Amino acid sequence: MKSEHKFIKTFLLVSVFGSSLSLLCLAQGPGGGRPPQGPPPGGGGGGGGAFIPEDAEEPPAPPLMDALDLDDDGDISADELTAAATSLKTLDANNDGVLSADELAPDDAKADDDRKSRRRPHVPPVMKVLDADENGEISTEEMAGAPTSLKVLDKNEDGVLSKMETRPNRRIKT
Repeated sequence: MKSEHKFIKTFLLVSVFGSSLSLLCLAQGPGGGRPPQGPPPGGGGGGGGAFIPEDAEEPPAPPLMDALDLDDDGDISADELTAAATSLKTLDANNDGVLSADELAPDDAKADDDRKSRRRPHVPPVMKVLDADENGEISTEEMAGAPTSLKVLDKNEDGVLSKMETRPNRRIKT
């Protein structure tokens, strides 16, 4: 009788374990829980990024870049570098000889003051090289020195500032 109880207990234990294992396998679905290979059904790259339609427009350039890039090709050519001091003066809305943060802010900048005060503001590379005294404004002297200051960003020394040379490097904190 004792061996009969042992047999029943073992049988029940194996049955419960087997049933649990079967339910687990069914819950995972086909493929055993491994990640799918290839693109998701229905197409798409599945790269995890946001979907951007092909006909989507690029966001407008910041006023600083817009003023420097006279031909709107995305690069600042040697001629545009030479004309930088004059180009920057076009942003001086109140004609005080200084480009203030308000004059350099994009038209659509509707930043929440509370959120903005908790974060350190991002300074684009072009602004960083133009604002020599780091006071957040570009003075008359800094505008006059713009052609020389901007050449610091020309990493490949081809006399042109490409989009890549004027964009911030997000991997390196400065």
